[in-house]
Amino acid sequence: MTIMFLITRGDSIGGAQIHVKDMAKQLQEDGHTVLVSFGKKGAFSEILKENSIEYSIIEKMVRNINPLWDMWALKNIVDEIRRVRPDIITIHSSKAGILGRIAAKITGVPVVFTAHGWAFSEGIEHRKRRVYLWIEKVGAYLSNKIITVSEYDRNLSLSNNIGTEENTVAIQNGMHDIGDDFHATPELEVVNIIMVARFQVPKDHIGLIKALYELKHLKWHLQLVGEDGGLMDESKKLVSDLGLEEKIDFLGNRSDIVTLLSRSQLFILTSFWEGFPLTIIEAMRAGLPVIASHVGGVSEAVEHKETGYIVSSHDELVSRLETLISSPALRSEMGKKGLLKYKENFTFEHMYNKTLKVYSSIISSH
Repeated sequence: MTIMFLITRGDSIGGAQIHVKDMAKQLQEDGHTVLVSFGKKGAFSEILKENSIEYSIIEKMVRNINPLWDMWALKNIVDEIRRVRPDIITIHSSKAGILGRIAAKITGVPVVFTAHGWAFSEGIEHRKRRVYLWIEKVGAYLSNKIITVSEYDRNLSLSNNIGTEENTVAIQNGMHDIGDDFHATPELEVVNIIMVARFQVPKDHIGLIKALYELKHLKWHLQLVGEDGGLMDESKKLVSDLGLEEKIDFLGNRSDIVTLLSRSQLFILTSFWEGFPLTIIEAMRAGLPVIASHVGGVSEAVEHKETGYIVSSHDELVSRLETLISSPALRSEMGKKGLLKYKENFTFEHMYNKTLKVYSSIISSH
C-alpha cells in the first residue's frame, strides 16, 4: 500500500516526529510506499534524508493560525494527495490534523488522525482549550479512525464527544530495542539526573530547578537536553541566580540521547500536561528509574513506587528526588522493573503491528 504521512513541522524533532520516522522506515522496509509531508525543512527532514525516506514540503503550513496561509496550505495538501494517490493518509499534530482531514475529505482518501496528546488537556489555558475542542470535534467528524497514544487521551476524547467508541482506539507508543551496552547503571553513587525535553510549555524546567535547589547539599548533577522553544534563557537565568551553574548543564539538542541516558542514574520529566511521552519509554528502555508529573498518560508507563514515582506537587517532587538521589539500591531495583515493563508493553513491534492493523482495516473497508 501507499501511505502518506502529514505532520506540521519538519524543522524540529519531538515525539510525533520520532513516531512518524520510525513508522515510515518500518513500512518502507516491509515493502510499502511511503511519503512524509510537512511545512518546513530542518532537523526532522535531515533525519528522513538519512533514512532514505521520501518527503515533500507543504508550502505555507505553519503551526500558528494564519487564515490566508492555511488556505494556501490546504490547496497544496490537496494537490499533493492527488499527485501521490495514497491508499491512506495518516496525520499527526493539530494544524496538519485539521487541514489534512479537510483535504482527505475533498479527495476521497481515507484518513487516520493520531493524537500525540490533545490540545484541550487539563492545564491548557481555558480559551485555547475551547477553541481546540471545537476544532477537534470537526476533525473527528472527518476521520475514518482516531488513534490516541494513551488510554487517558482516548477517555478524554470520548468524554468530550470527540470520536466514538468504534472509531477511537488507544495504541500506546513504542520504541525499538537497544543493546545491553546502552543500559544504564542506576546504582552509581554520584547521581547524574537527566531530563530530555524542549524548553517550551508544557515542560516545567523551572519547577525542576527550584526543587533541586532545595537539595543542593546532596551529590547530584543535572543534564537538561533539548532545543530552545522560548524558555531556555529564563531557565539559565534561574540557575545562575540560584548559584547552581556547577550542578546543572544545558546540552541543547543532541543526537546521542541513547548514550546520555546510559550514563545517567535517574530520569525526570516535569510537565504541566502530556499525552504519552516517548522520552519516558526511552528512559525505561535504558533501565532508569523515572520521576514524572502526574499528567496525561504518564501513569500508564510509570508504575508508582515500582518503576519510579509520579508526583503531583512541588513538595512531593522534592521528596521523591531526595529519596532516589539517596538510595542507590532503590534506583537499581526500579530501573530493572522499568526495563522489564518496557519489554513487555512498549516495544516498537507491539505498537507497529497494532497500527498497521488499523491502516489495513480502513483500506479494506473503504
